[in-house]
Amino acid sequence: MRAAVRHPAVRGWRKVAASVAFFTLAACGGGGGDVDTGGVDPLAVDTTAPPLAACPAEGHVDTLGVRGLTPNEIANLPLTYTFLSVGPDACTPARFNPCEPVHFIQNGAAAPPFVVENVRDAFRRLAQETGITFIDDGLTDESARRGPYVPERYPGRWAPILIVWEHFPAEQTSGQQQILGNTVPMRVDDVTVSARLRFNVDAYNDETTKAPIQVGFGPPAGSGTGPIGRNNITWGRIILHELAHVVGLGHTREEGSLMYPDAAQQTIRPTGFSKSDLAGLRNLGRDAGCVRSPPRPAG
Repeated sequence: MRAAVRHPAVRGWRKVAASVAFFTLAACGGGGGDVDTGGVDPLAVDTTAPPLAACPAEGHVDTLGVRGLTPNEIANLPLTYTFLSVGPDACTPARFNPCEPVHFIQNGAAAPPFVVENVRDAFRRLAQETGITFIDDGLTDESARRGPYVPERYPGRWAPILIVWEHFPAEQTSGQQQILGNTVPMRVDDVTVSARLRFNVDAYNDETTKAPIQVGFGPPAGSGTGPIGRNNITWGRIILHELAHVVGLGHTREEGSLMYPDAAQQTIRPTGFSKSDLAGLRNLGRDAGCVRSPPRPAG
């Protein structure tokens, strides 16, 4: 069983750059954020942490880019964390402005039981490691997103991150390359302002038994003590991986990382991010400082 994240290119919107991250199943820091603003200091920074590098993207670029995943490409990835997109200076990763709250909303009409809460929990975990405040806007009937500015639904602000649980086409839910979900970060210039995530409610862990993917963040019950591998992917892990893409984190060839592209080959079963994942997230969160939020389109 292989779980692979792919990044085919898609056309951007206006000055918005959009890249797609597919999570497929093949035969088989900062600190201080929260999901609301209650009791959270949005400027809190871990002053004991070592200083960040002057050029954080140097040697930390996801070389898979928009190409399909192959074992040779994984081998060519950096050993530590990477960034999905880097600015013209070749040093600065694309990211949200961590000094402003980031909203998210879910269409859970077709969602399996409890996965909507898994998403909320995943945002809490991401907030803890980045210092970004994520605000839960609840549920929606929105199912598609043409771009990051939807004034008829969200006047006066960038649209929240949209998470949609849906039935994918049959050819994407069976055989050697199941698609578990995909992510489209939406950026204006080099600042992320929104995103769209789609998760395949019909995905399963095992081609023979069609065992469903289990909820939660740890290894499924009865999965043994070996690598993650067959039958051992959980929705919590998938969601965390995709949310890390939303804030700008890329892939790594470190097999113990949550951001390793092939879940079957991971050598440990972290219930969250690895040490190198956290180092990358710190460069995308409040410890890396504020960025200027881009203006919304006129009208």
